[in-house]
Amino acid sequence: MMIMKSKGVLKIENVIRMSDGSFISLEEATRVIPDTLFEDTENKCEPLGIYKLIVNGNVFMDESFFDSIIDMWGYFINAVEDFLNGDPAEIGFFDQPITLKMIPDRNQSVKLVLDPCVEPVRAVLVSRDSFLKEFVRAGYEFFRIWVDYDKARSEESVSSYFERIKKIESVANKELRI
Repeated sequence: MMIMKSKGVLKIENVIRMSDGSFISLEEATRVIPDTLFEDTENKCEPLGIYKLIVNGNVFMDESFFDSIIDMWGYFINAVEDFLNGDPAEIGFFDQPITLKMIPDRNQSVKLVLDPCVEPVRAVLVSRDSFLKEFVRAGYEFFRIWVDYDKARSEESVSSYFERIKKIESVANKELRI
């Protein structure tokens, strides 16, 4: 198991997978032709991507763990809510054999454990405050940008995005008071 010992500062970057297999930032994705952005999954187009987790400048979870980024953010939101109730939280990904765990640690820290099943387990300790602030910032950024981008495609999808934004705002209001 690879463990980073110092308490790190978390950064989350939203990246989207293009239909050619390359990855671009969320901001860049909003400026490209939709046909180059989406992959057809069971007659429904949805974006694939990842929220890259970077701790103290070192990539902890990279693009190789991509999946449906909208679903991934939904799982992340639900897991953070469990974590805030004082419970360890776990996210499994449909298309990837990985698990991401968030374990409350003493001293206002969060232990992130990434178990990719085919590689050594990775673990890192990050400050709880850094974790929650970055989660709120990156989640809010993702859904706000995606709402604007996806408006023309599906009113139903946009409605579900607003529900997720409300959950993220709830975390911010409850925990961070920002």
